[in-house]
Amino acid sequence: MSQTSQLLLLMAEAMAMYFLVLASHSLRNRFGPVHFYALIGGITATMSWITDAGLSVQLGTVTFMVGSTVFYTSLLLGVFVVYVFDGPRATRVTISTVVGVSAMMPVIAAVMHLQTHLIGQAPLLSVPLPSLRINAASIIATLLDLVFLAIAWEFLGKKNIRFGLGLRTWLTLLGVMWLDVLLFATLAFAGTPQFIGIVQGTLISRFFVSLLALPFLYGYIHWQSSLRGLSLENRPVLAILRQVTEIEAELTQAQAEIERRKRAEAALLAAQKQLIQQERLAAVGQLTAGMAHNFNNILTGMLLRTSMLHMKADCPDLRKELAEIQGQTEDAARLVGKLLDYSSKALIRPVRLDLGQVVQDQMAKVDIPASIQVQLDLPPAPLFVMADEERMAEVIANLVQNSVEAMPDGGVLTVGLGMDVANGHCVACHKPISGQWLRLTVTDTGSGIDAATFPHIFEPFFTTDATKHSGLGLSQVMGIVSQHHGHTLVDHTSTHPAHHGTQLAVLLPPLAE
Repeated sequence: MSQTSQLLLLMAEAMAMYFLVLASHSLRNRFGPVHFYALIGGITATMSWITDAGLSVQLGTVTFMVGSTVFYTSLLLGVFVVYVFDGPRATRVTISTVVGVSAMMPVIAAVMHLQTHLIGQAPLLSVPLPSLRINAASIIATLLDLVFLAIAWEFLGKKNIRFGLGLRTWLTLLGVMWLDVLLFATLAFAGTPQFIGIVQGTLISRFFVSLLALPFLYGYIHWQSSLRGLSLENRPVLAILRQVTEIEAELTQAQAEIERRKRAEAALLAAQKQLIQQERLAAVGQLTAGMAHNFNNILTGMLLRTSMLHMKADCPDLRKELAEIQGQTEDAARLVGKLLDYSSKALIRPVRLDLGQVVQDQMAKVDIPASIQVQLDLPPAPLFVMADEERMAEVIANLVQNSVEAMPDGGVLTVGLGMDVANGHCVACHKPISGQWLRLTVTDTGSGIDAATFPHIFEPFFTTDATKHSGLGLSQVMGIVSQHHGHTLVDHTSTHPAHHGTQLAVLLPPLAE
């Protein structure tokens, strides 16, 4: 066959393949993209096989490699129109198809040759034995070509360059084809005697092939863009990817805003719950104060009359019964006192107190088991407050008693006193705390306060052991501290399951000497 006939045959084959690829792509909206990707995979497999077989057509001094001339250009046109019209997702699928089939074909060929060798048959002449270097060069070059295709198309489509559609299409196509020559030839043949000749001959052949393929590609892009009403200036893949990145950034910001609003709503809900709780406790406090005052008046009269009868009674049995009634009435009066302390309505007589001395005196009165080690951390110099001594003794007694009961198997009880610059919120009144305070701290190594119990520790009549307590201990502390314009803190680590023990601190305004 003459060189002219070979050239005409090669051109006819090329045009047939170009038409087949573009026609298959044009039908994707009607029949789906499956047939298009099947064609792309088949072309890729054939190109890989022909590359290994080394089929070529010699026209004068120029060698046309059949795989590169026909099949590679067909793949290039297919990827070109996919990313122009179908966007980044379809482009990734197409590139994955090309690269995946390119990688699998030599593996399949190698397996077939290995099988014939193992069964003792002659080598398969129709299946070329793959070259690791050539196939690796083909895969790497193809992947980089398709990435460069997107970069070149976007760059040449910038407004300040002002290339027409035809020139932009041809320069992108020729640039990718020449880049493929340099990449593939360098990776596959660098260091061999034929390297320079392959590069020169292939660059020339790719130039003519680009001219042959240009009318097909330009005509198809122009036709499809007119048919679908697409603006090509807005379709480059990298621009689309940037838009996707911007959209993802906006979605991330939106998600962050949603999370922020959720946290704000949760904080608002918690604040509403706290407000409702405070209002409920305030209502309970008002009710308790009114009832306690009335009940206290009744108990005072009972104690007075019981005391008078006790003095007049001659019968020992009667005196014993009256003494029992008087003792129970005094217990009831003390309970009423606790209720008045909780409601901050108790009568207090503030005096100048050395709180360290009050701690020492009260600790000497409290019954503490021998299994508990007591540590006092008191300052050498007196720290004064303006407070009711009896009420402060009640605070210390209640805090120490709570800690002792939290350590039934023994532990360490530490009572500390000192000056402190506090920040945070009071766990009782939930008001912010700042400035310098006199800090009374009671710390134990007991079981701690679990998360379910913690929100209720200052509620009146709340107790974890109703058989032993009335549930007024910490609520009485809260009322007394509040009446002395102080605050209460609880170490939050004590509520964590991994920690043990509780530290409860009372902050009181110090009194300067």
